[in-house]
Parts: sequence; C-alpha cells; structure tokens
Amino acid sequence: MVDRFDMVKFDSVVDCVCRVMSLDKKELDTRKRDRILVDARRIIANIIMNEEICSISGLARSMGKNHATLIHYRKTHNNVYETDIRYTRTYDMCLKAYKGETYRTFEDILKISDEFQSKVDEIESLKSENAELRYTILKLENKVRQKHYAIG
Repeated sequence: MVDRFDMVKFDSVVDCVCRVMSLDKKELDTRKRDRILVDARRIIANIIMNEEICSISGLARSMGKNHATLIHYRKTHNNVYETDIRYTRTYDMCLKAYKGETYRTFEDILKISDEFQSKVDEIESLKSENAELRYTILKLENKVRQKHYAIG
C-alpha cells in the first residue's frame, strides 16, 4: 500500500476528477467499464503518474488494479489525448482543478453560450432599431429640405 501522504494526494486527485466529471466516488470502485468511468480512472492514474512521485505498483494497489493496467492507462491516455478532443478537455479541466487553477465546466460553457446567444439577439435588435432610426432621420431631413426649398 502507498504511504499516508500518497493516499492523501490520491484522494485529492479522485475528489477533483469526480467533481469535474460529476461522478460519485463509489462508481469508480465498481468493475463497470462504462466509457466515462474508464476515462475517469485513466485520468486519475495519469494525473498522479505525471504530477506526483508515486510508483506504478503503489498507485496500482491504491486503485485496486495491477501494474499492467496502469501501464495500459498511460499508453492509452497518450493516444486518446491526441485524438479525442472531449477526453483532452476533460483531462485538462481535471488537471487544472487538481492544481487549483481556474477551469470551466461543461455547465459554465453552456451558460456562456446562452449569454453569447442573448447578446447576439440583443445586437440584432439594436441593429434593427438603428436602421429604423436612420430611416426616420432621412425622412426628417427630406422634410427639412423640402421646407427649406419652399421658403427660398
């Protein structure tokens, strides 16, 4: 088993990944192989292998896996990270959360997207209002010109 310091770091990584990916910690301990769970386990292993000093064997024991599984996680991570944008973004968000950096969740991005669409709608409305005001100004200018010529 890894020592207490490493278990604290391990629990910290697990908490960050579960929070970012909206998972329950109990789900990670199951034998389920749903894509999201496999990705979460792979992300946990790679964050610890890349950011902390921990042997593969010790990490494998703490995750309830064998060392060959963690070697597979590392190889698979490198391939998937380069080819799957969803996985890349999820890993990056989890890593930032673990390091205490600011990160955006999917919900944050949806909120930003909604706000952006609201601003686009507001701009279109203002453009329409601007066009109407310009037309009104042109009509008034024409009336002034007509009265000016009528007087002169």
